[in-house]
Amino acid sequence: MESKCKILIICLDGLDYNLVLRWKITRLLQNFHGRFYVGDISTLYTPLIWSSILCGFNVEEKGYDYEKAVRRSMGLLGLLHGFKRKVFGERKFLNFRRLFIKLGLVKAIFIMPSYLLKETFLEIAKSRGFKVFALEVPGYNEDNNGVFRLKMHELVMTKKFNDKLVFIEHVKRDANYRLETVQNALDSYDIVMCYLPLPDLAHHLFFKGIKSRIRMYRIYKWLEANVSKYLLDSAYDLGFNVLILSDHGFDMKNYTHSCYAFWSSNVKLPKEIRNYRDIKDCVLSLLGVTT
Repeated sequence: MESKCKILIICLDGLDYNLVLRWKITRLLQNFHGRFYVGDISTLYTPLIWSSILCGFNVEEKGYDYEKAVRRSMGLLGLLHGFKRKVFGERKFLNFRRLFIKLGLVKAIFIMPSYLLKETFLEIAKSRGFKVFALEVPGYNEDNNGVFRLKMHELVMTKKFNDKLVFIEHVKRDANYRLETVQNALDSYDIVMCYLPLPDLAHHLFFKGIKSRIRMYRIYKWLEANVSKYLLDSAYDLGFNVLILSDHGFDMKNYTHSCYAFWSSNVKLPKEIRNYRDIKDCVLSLLGVTT
Protein backbone atom coordinates (compact mmCIF):
# COMPACT_ATOMS: atom_id res chain seq x y z
CA MET A 1 0.00 0.00 0.00
CA GLU A 2 1.48 3.32 -1.10
CA SER A 3 -0.21 5.72 1.36
CA LYS A 4 -2.66 5.95 4.24
CA CYS A 5 -5.00 8.24 2.32
CA LYS A 6 -8.70 7.39 2.60
CA ILE A 7 -11.18 8.29 -0.13
CA LEU A 8 -14.98 8.37 -0.16
CA ILE A 9 -16.60 8.69 -3.59
CA ILE A 10 -20.31 9.52 -3.59
CA CYS A 11 -21.98 8.99 -6.97
CA LEU A 12 -25.22 10.91 -7.50
CA ASP A 13 -26.70 9.99 -10.85
CA GLY A 14 -27.62 12.99 -12.99
CA LEU A 15 -26.77 15.67 -10.41
CA ASP A 16 -26.68 18.85 -12.46
CA TYR A 17 -23.98 21.41 -11.65
CA ASN A 18 -26.01 24.42 -12.77
CA LEU A 19 -29.02 23.39 -10.67
CA VAL A 20 -26.81 22.83 -7.63
CA LEU A 21 -25.57 26.41 -8.00
CA ARG A 22 -28.98 27.89 -8.80
CA TRP A 23 -30.71 26.15 -5.90
CA LYS A 24 -27.81 26.77 -3.49
CA ILE A 25 -27.21 23.12 -2.60
CA THR A 26 -24.10 24.32 -0.79
CA ARG A 27 -23.09 21.27 1.22
CA LEU A 28 -22.70 19.16 -1.91
CA LEU A 29 -20.39 21.82 -3.39
CA GLN A 30 -17.82 21.26 -0.61
CA ASN A 31 -14.62 23.34 -0.87
CA PHE A 32 -13.76 22.81 -4.53
CA HIS A 33 -16.21 22.13 -7.34
CA GLY A 34 -16.87 22.30 -11.05
CA ARG A 35 -18.21 20.35 -13.98
CA PHE A 36 -16.56 17.94 -16.39
CA TYR A 37 -17.23 16.83 -19.95
CA VAL A 38 -18.65 13.41 -20.87
CA GLY A 39 -19.88 14.28 -24.37
CA ASP A 40 -17.37 12.15 -26.31
CA ILE A 41 -19.17 9.03 -25.06
CA SER A 42 -21.56 8.52 -27.96
CA THR A 43 -24.42 7.14 -25.86
CA LEU A 44 -24.85 9.04 -22.58
CA TYR A 45 -26.10 5.98 -20.76
CA THR A 46 -25.41 5.69 -17.04
CA PRO A 47 -23.60 2.31 -16.96
CA LEU A 48 -21.34 3.30 -19.88
CA ILE A 49 -20.41 6.63 -18.30
CA TRP A 50 -19.61 5.19 -14.86
CA SER A 51 -17.62 2.41 -16.54
CA SER A 52 -15.63 5.03 -18.43
CA ILE A 53 -15.07 7.06 -15.24
CA LEU A 54 -13.78 3.98 -13.43
CA CYS A 55 -11.46 2.98 -16.28
CA GLY A 56 -10.22 6.44 -17.21
CA PHE A 57 -11.05 5.97 -20.87
CA ASN A 58 -14.09 5.65 -23.14
CA VAL A 59 -15.08 1.99 -22.81
CA GLU A 60 -16.83 2.19 -26.19
CA GLU A 61 -13.35 2.41 -27.71
CA LYS A 62 -12.51 -0.96 -26.09
CA GLY A 63 -15.55 -2.76 -27.50
CA TYR A 64 -18.07 -2.14 -24.69
CA ASP A 65 -20.66 0.02 -26.42
CA TYR A 66 -24.36 0.51 -25.72
CA GLU A 67 -25.51 -2.45 -27.80
CA LYS A 68 -23.03 -4.85 -26.22
CA ALA A 69 -23.77 -3.54 -22.71
CA VAL A 70 -27.50 -4.03 -23.17
CA ARG A 71 -27.02 -7.50 -24.65
CA ARG A 72 -24.81 -8.55 -21.70
CA SER A 73 -27.39 -7.18 -19.24
CA MET A 74 -30.11 -9.33 -20.81
CA GLY A 75 -28.41 -12.64 -20.03
CA LEU A 76 -30.05 -15.53 -21.90
CA LEU A 77 -32.35 -13.13 -23.72
CA GLY A 78 -29.24 -11.37 -25.06
CA LEU A 79 -27.98 -14.65 -26.50
CA LEU A 80 -31.37 -15.29 -28.10
CA HIS A 81 -31.37 -11.78 -29.56
CA GLY A 82 -27.90 -12.32 -31.05
CA PHE A 83 -29.02 -15.65 -32.54
CA LYS A 84 -32.15 -14.03 -34.02
CA ARG A 85 -30.08 -11.29 -35.69
CA LYS A 86 -27.71 -13.84 -37.22
CA VAL A 87 -30.53 -15.98 -38.57
CA PHE A 88 -33.24 -13.44 -39.42
CA GLY A 89 -31.35 -10.14 -39.60
CA GLU A 90 -33.28 -7.08 -38.42
CA ARG A 91 -36.76 -8.50 -39.07
CA LYS A 92 -39.07 -7.64 -36.18
CA PHE A 93 -40.98 -10.30 -34.26
CA LEU A 94 -42.71 -10.37 -30.88
CA ASN A 95 -40.99 -8.00 -28.45
CA PHE A 96 -39.50 -10.68 -26.21
CA ARG A 97 -37.58 -8.11 -24.16
CA ARG A 98 -40.80 -6.43 -23.02
CA LEU A 99 -42.34 -9.83 -22.26
CA PHE A 100 -39.29 -10.96 -20.27
CA ILE A 101 -39.32 -7.69 -18.30
CA LYS A 102 -42.96 -8.24 -17.34
CA LEU A 103 -42.13 -11.77 -16.25
CA GLY A 104 -39.25 -10.48 -14.14
CA LEU A 105 -36.66 -12.37 -16.18
CA VAL A 106 -34.66 -9.27 -17.17
CA LYS A 107 -32.94 -7.33 -14.38
CA ALA A 108 -31.07 -4.74 -16.48
CA ILE A 109 -27.88 -5.17 -14.44
CA PHE A 110 -24.78 -3.78 -16.14
CA ILE A 111 -21.35 -5.19 -15.26
CA MET A 112 -18.30 -4.58 -17.45
CA PRO A 113 -16.41 -7.51 -19.01
CA SER A 114 -13.48 -8.76 -16.90
CA TYR A 115 -10.89 -7.27 -19.26
CA LEU A 116 -12.28 -3.83 -18.42
CA LEU A 117 -12.93 -4.43 -14.72
CA LYS A 118 -9.22 -4.96 -14.11
CA GLU A 119 -8.57 -1.48 -15.57
CA THR A 120 -10.76 0.28 -12.96
CA PHE A 121 -9.12 2.34 -10.25
CA LEU A 122 -10.96 0.21 -7.68
CA GLU A 123 -9.33 -3.01 -8.88
CA ILE A 124 -5.94 -1.33 -9.19
CA ALA A 125 -6.26 -0.06 -5.62
CA LYS A 126 -7.19 -3.55 -4.42
CA SER A 127 -4.11 -4.97 -6.11
CA ARG A 128 -1.97 -2.49 -4.16
CA GLY A 129 -3.35 -3.58 -0.80
CA PHE A 130 -6.08 -1.00 -0.21
CA LYS A 131 -9.34 -2.15 1.37
CA VAL A 132 -12.13 -1.29 -1.07
CA PHE A 133 -15.88 -1.16 -0.46
CA ALA A 134 -18.17 -0.44 -3.41
CA LEU A 135 -21.96 -0.42 -3.25
CA GLU A 136 -24.20 -0.64 -6.32
CA VAL A 137 -21.70 1.03 -8.68
CA PRO A 138 -23.02 0.78 -12.28
CA GLY A 139 -20.69 -1.13 -14.55
CA TYR A 140 -18.78 -2.53 -11.57
CA ASN A 141 -20.94 -4.39 -9.06
CA GLU A 142 -24.53 -3.17 -9.23
CA ASP A 143 -27.27 -5.56 -8.22
CA ASN A 144 -30.52 -3.65 -7.65
CA ASN A 145 -30.29 -0.56 -9.87
CA GLY A 146 -31.92 -2.30 -12.81
CA VAL A 147 -35.20 -2.68 -10.94
CA PHE A 148 -35.43 1.10 -10.60
CA ARG A 149 -34.42 1.71 -14.23
CA LEU A 150 -37.12 -0.58 -15.54
CA LYS A 151 -39.80 0.89 -13.28
CA MET A 152 -38.82 4.44 -14.23
CA HIS A 153 -39.22 3.63 -17.95
CA GLU A 154 -42.62 2.15 -17.17
CA LEU A 155 -43.72 5.34 -15.40
CA VAL A 156 -42.31 7.90 -17.85
CA MET A 157 -45.41 7.89 -20.05
CA THR A 158 -48.02 7.80 -17.28
CA LYS A 159 -49.96 10.93 -16.36
CA LYS A 160 -50.52 9.63 -12.82
CA PHE A 161 -48.39 12.05 -10.83
CA ASN A 162 -49.07 10.22 -7.58
CA ASP A 163 -47.68 6.95 -8.97
CA LYS A 164 -44.43 8.75 -9.72
CA LEU A 165 -44.32 10.21 -6.21
CA VAL A 166 -44.84 6.79 -4.63
CA PHE A 167 -42.02 5.36 -6.74
CA ILE A 168 -39.58 8.15 -5.84
CA GLU A 169 -40.38 7.75 -2.14
CA HIS A 170 -39.45 4.07 -2.51
CA VAL A 171 -36.18 5.04 -4.21
CA LYS A 172 -35.44 7.49 -1.37
CA ARG A 173 -35.94 4.78 1.25
CA ASP A 174 -33.52 2.56 -0.63
CA ALA A 175 -31.07 5.47 -0.92
CA ASN A 176 -31.14 5.97 2.84
CA TYR A 177 -30.43 2.28 3.33
CA ARG A 178 -27.43 2.59 1.02
CA LEU A 179 -26.18 5.71 2.81
CA GLU A 180 -26.47 4.02 6.20
CA THR A 181 -24.68 0.92 4.90
CA VAL A 182 -21.81 3.04 3.61
CA GLN A 183 -21.64 5.04 6.83
CA ASN A 184 -21.08 1.77 8.70
CA ALA A 185 -18.29 0.82 6.29
CA LEU A 186 -16.22 3.99 6.71
CA ASP A 187 -14.28 2.73 9.72
CA SER A 188 -13.10 -0.44 8.01
CA TYR A 189 -12.10 0.58 4.47
CA ASP A 190 -9.60 2.82 2.70
CA ILE A 191 -11.67 3.47 -0.42
CA VAL A 192 -15.45 3.61 -0.26
CA MET A 193 -17.60 4.21 -3.33
CA CYS A 194 -21.38 4.28 -3.37
CA TYR A 195 -24.02 5.08 -5.97
CA LEU A 196 -27.51 6.55 -5.70
CA PRO A 197 -29.87 6.63 -8.72
CA LEU A 198 -31.09 10.07 -7.66
CA PRO A 199 -31.70 12.70 -8.86
CA ASP A 200 -31.70 11.18 -12.36
CA LEU A 201 -34.74 8.92 -11.92
CA ALA A 202 -36.71 11.92 -10.70
CA HIS A 203 -35.44 14.13 -13.54
CA HIS A 204 -36.96 11.69 -16.04
CA LEU A 205 -40.32 11.73 -14.25
CA PHE A 206 -40.63 15.39 -13.21
CA PHE A 207 -39.56 17.68 -16.03
CA LYS A 208 -42.57 19.73 -17.17
CA GLY A 209 -44.34 22.54 -15.36
CA ILE A 210 -43.84 24.40 -12.11
CA LYS A 211 -45.06 21.47 -9.99
CA SER A 212 -42.26 19.29 -11.37
CA ARG A 213 -39.65 22.02 -10.85
CA ILE A 214 -40.68 22.35 -7.21
CA ARG A 215 -40.51 18.57 -6.83
CA MET A 216 -36.98 18.50 -8.26
CA TYR A 217 -35.86 21.30 -5.95
CA ARG A 218 -37.11 19.31 -2.97
CA ILE A 219 -35.28 16.20 -4.15
CA TYR A 220 -32.01 18.14 -4.47
CA LYS A 221 -32.51 19.51 -0.95
CA TRP A 222 -33.33 16.00 0.30
CA LEU A 223 -30.11 14.67 -1.20
CA GLU A 224 -28.12 17.46 0.41
CA ALA A 225 -29.64 16.77 3.83
CA ASN A 226 -29.27 13.00 3.75
CA VAL A 227 -25.83 12.79 2.15
CA SER A 228 -24.68 15.24 4.82
CA LYS A 229 -26.42 13.40 7.64
CA TYR A 230 -25.13 9.93 6.83
CA LEU A 231 -21.79 10.51 5.12
CA LEU A 232 -20.22 13.94 4.96
CA ASP A 233 -19.85 14.71 8.66
CA SER A 234 -18.70 11.17 9.47
CA ALA A 235 -16.24 11.08 6.58
CA TYR A 236 -14.75 14.46 7.45
CA ASP A 237 -14.29 13.40 11.08
CA LEU A 238 -12.47 10.24 9.95
CA GLY A 239 -10.14 12.20 7.65
CA PHE A 240 -11.52 11.04 4.32
CA ASN A 241 -10.92 12.85 1.07
CA VAL A 242 -14.50 13.14 -0.21
CA LEU A 243 -15.26 13.26 -3.91
CA ILE A 244 -18.86 13.77 -5.05
CA LEU A 245 -19.52 12.92 -8.70
CA SER A 246 -22.34 12.67 -11.19
CA ASP A 247 -22.24 10.99 -14.59
CA HIS A 248 -24.06 13.75 -16.50
CA GLY A 249 -26.36 16.69 -15.90
CA PHE A 250 -29.91 17.19 -17.08
CA ASP A 251 -31.10 19.51 -19.84
CA MET A 252 -34.37 20.85 -18.42
CA LYS A 253 -35.36 22.41 -21.77
CA ASN A 254 -34.91 19.31 -23.89
CA TYR A 255 -35.68 16.76 -21.15
CA THR A 256 -32.55 14.71 -21.64
CA HIS A 257 -29.06 14.07 -20.29
CA SER A 258 -26.55 16.87 -20.78
CA CYS A 259 -22.87 16.51 -21.67
CA TYR A 260 -21.50 17.98 -18.43
CA ALA A 261 -21.32 16.20 -15.09
CA PHE A 262 -20.76 17.43 -11.53
CA TRP A 263 -17.74 17.09 -9.27
CA SER A 264 -16.80 18.46 -5.87
CA SER A 265 -14.10 17.74 -3.31
CA ASN A 266 -13.26 18.73 0.24
CA VAL A 267 -9.54 18.79 -0.64
CA LYS A 268 -7.60 20.33 -3.51
CA LEU A 269 -7.17 17.68 -6.16
CA PRO A 270 -3.88 16.89 -7.90
CA LYS A 271 -5.43 18.41 -11.03
CA GLU A 272 -8.79 19.93 -11.87
CA ILE A 273 -11.32 17.51 -13.31
CA ARG A 274 -12.23 18.72 -16.80
CA ASN A 275 -13.04 15.37 -18.39
CA TYR A 276 -14.18 11.98 -17.05
CA ARG A 277 -10.76 10.63 -18.06
CA ASP A 278 -9.16 12.77 -15.32
CA ILE A 279 -10.91 11.09 -12.38
CA LYS A 280 -8.97 7.82 -12.36
CA ASP A 281 -5.67 9.72 -12.36
CA CYS A 282 -6.87 11.97 -9.52
CA VAL A 283 -7.96 9.06 -7.34
CA LEU A 284 -4.80 7.05 -7.87
CA SER A 285 -2.64 10.14 -7.36
CA LEU A 286 -4.36 10.86 -4.02
CA LEU A 287 -3.60 7.28 -3.01
CA GLY A 288 0.00 7.65 -4.10
CA VAL A 289 -0.43 4.84 -6.64
CA THR A 290 1.60 4.90 -9.85
CA THR A 291 0.62 2.78 -12.84
